[in-house]
Amino acid sequence: MNEYIDAIVELEWSMFSEVKNIGGRAACQDDPVTFDIMRRSQFETWDAHSLESYLDDLFLAESKGENIVAYKYAYMMAYSLPDEFERISAKLPHISEEKYAFARRLTDCHLKWHREIAEVYPKLAGRGRPELMADETAGEVSFENYTLGEFLSMSLRTLKRCDTHAEKLAHEGLNMALMTIENMVRLYGFPSIEDAEANL
Repeated sequence: MNEYIDAIVELEWSMFSEVKNIGGRAACQDDPVTFDIMRRSQFETWDAHSLESYLDDLFLAESKGENIVAYKYAYMMAYSLPDEFERISAKLPHISEEKYAFARRLTDCHLKWHREIAEVYPKLAGRGRPELMADETAGEVSFENYTLGEFLSMSLRTLKRCDTHAEKLAHEGLNMALMTIENMVRLYGFPSIEDAEANL
C-alpha cells in the first residue's frame, strides 16, 4: 500500500502546486513537508482498493490535463464563495445525484468521527478550522466543506470503495479521524497524541 500512497501524494503535490488561488499563491503551496505529512496521515487509513481507485482517478486526470486538487477547492466555493463558484461552475465536471449522495454520506460519517475525537483532542481535531459550513466566516473553510469538496473531486467508483471501507471500520468500532491523527502525530515525531495535544 505504501507504493500507492507515495504515488498519490506525489501526484497530488504536483497538482496542489499548480492551483490558482483568488488571493495569489498560498504559503502552503511551498511547503511539501507539511503537505506530505497531512495527506499521508489520511491515506494510511484507507484500504488498498480505495487507494488503487483514487490513484487511477489521479492518473486519468493527469492524462487529460485536469487537476483534481483544483476541483476540490472549486467545489468548496459552492458554499464559501457562491458568486465566484457560479462564475466557474460550468468548467467543472458534472456531479450526478448518485455521486453527490455518496459524497454527502461519507462527509456525514467523517463529521461523526470528527465530533467524537474533538471532545477529547480539541486542538488536534480543530486546528483552527470551524466544524460546519454554517459556522464559516469570510475566508474560512469548515471541516464539513473541505471534506465534501474532497469527496466530490473523486470518481464514483472511488467513493463507493471509500464508503465500503468506512462502513467496515465503523462496524469494527474504529474511528478514521482518530486513526488519521495518530498517524499525523507519529509522522511529526510526537510520542503520543496526548503529548501532541498538550504542545499545541
